[in-house]
Formats: sequence, C-alpha cells, structure tokens
Amino acid sequence: MTTIEALEGLMLVSFSVSWYWSIAKMVRTKVAAGKILYFVLMICFGYVLGISSKLVAWQEFGELSALIWVYAWNLLVTAFDAFLVVRYSRSAPQSLPSPAVVPLPAGLYSPLAEPIERNPD
Repeated sequence: MTTIEALEGLMLVSFSVSWYWSIAKMVRTKVAAGKILYFVLMICFGYVLGISSKLVAWQEFGELSALIWVYAWNLLVTAFDAFLVVRYSRSAPQSLPSPAVVPLPAGLYSPLAEPIERNPD
C-alpha cells in the first residue's frame, strides 16, 4: 500500500467514524433534524464514484486496491443513514408553528405594509 492509499484510507475511516456518530445520535433521538436527504444521497453517489475509480484502475493496471472495500463499507453505512433520514423525517411534524408577528412601533414605515402604486404610462 502506498502512502497515497494510506492517506486515502485514513480519510475514509474518518468519514466512517463521523457517520457512526451521526447514526447513533439519530437512532437515539429518532429525529432527523439537520439532515437533508439529497445531501446524504450525494455523498452516497461520491462513494459509488470512488468504487468506480478503483474498478477502472483494476481494469487498467490489473491490481484491485483494498480501499474498494472501505468505499463499499462507507457506501453501506451512508445508505443506512439515508434510510434513517427518510424514516425519521416522515415521523417528524410536517409544519412548524409560524413565528410570532411583531408589529412595528408607531411612526415606522414598512414598504411591505402598504400596496404598491403603479403609474400607468
């Protein structure tokens, strides 16, 4: 294994550890707050591209990098995270209460409070 592959492997392991923490928190709280499904799916797509690059390198150079298994594991972990986002997003309230409307103090003008007049030309 080259230094480049070792550094790439350490990067993938650090990503994996962060996903474990994220998943553990979501399972514990059963809330997907702050998670966006499209973002998680984009990361899954990135792992698919990483796997694809290792397969192309295998085809071109005849040696399969062991990192393909780390990419595959991270893809599975991230896909599980996406599943949890879908599951816990459905159980969350669909709408948040509207914020309180604070009236303007007397004498202040709000351009949104009055209709816009248009001059017909």
